[in-house]
Amino acid sequence: PNTDLGEARLRASYIDVPLLVRARIGLSDRLQPHLLLGPVVSANLQCSFRLGGVDVGCDDLGGLRRLDYGAVIGAGVDSPIGSRRISISARYLVGLRQFANDVSAQHRVLQLVAGLSL
Repeated sequence: PNTDLGEARLRASYIDVPLLVRARIGLSDRLQPHLLLGPVVSANLQCSFRLGGVDVGCDDLGGLRRLDYGAVIGAGVDSPIGSRRISISARYLVGLRQFANDVSAQHRVLQLVAGLSL
């Protein structure tokens, strides 16, 4: 967003730890769709803030929260490949608390996840 001081840009990297319930929709043995739903805890790993072309340390912002919690909803599909299984899903994460003390904004994240069972 633009401010009186110029453009402001916040970039933050988080690690998400979800606890998801997975409901399979049994349409066929070959393609197995599923729905995902559950809570998530997110920890801030790295942050950068740029205001009017000047880099400002996130620690200087004050009030930036290191932990966030929220909810995840998603859907995907599993498919067997030989003796293994491939899984592809899309998840939408909604933060439920403000990510900083003086900012009225929550996290919104779209995740695309792929996996292969061994």
